[in-house]
Amino acid sequence: ILRYVQMQKDEGQNSWVRHTLEVLAKLEKLNTISYEMGNAQKAFIITADPAYRKIFRESSALMHRLITQHELSVKDNPRQVKNFNELTLMVTELEQYYDQSMDMLLKGKKDEVTALISS
Repeated sequence: ILRYVQMQKDEGQNSWVRHTLEVLAKLEKLNTISYEMGNAQKAFIITADPAYRKIFRESSALMHRLITQHELSVKDNPRQVKNFNELTLMVTELEQYYDQSMDMLLKGKKDEVTALISS
């Protein structure tokens, strides 16, 4: 009986470790996508090639899908929900910053874009 109880306890701990590793992997993917968004924004500003804006938009859409998935995986932990909400806000602000700079370039405000990304 004791061995069975210990096995159940170990299984619960293994499940928790798996869950934690899954959350960390999702966060790493979000980090990678944020770099892709930033690289696409910079490439668009340098080249004005619309292909880079498309890459930005695709990365942004993927980011939002992953955020939704991540939200489901942390809903059982109030502290993680709070951290997740803060992360979501930061991602939204970053996305708006990138999008704003590309819009400014399209409006012919290259000097303002340069000042914005230099600050």
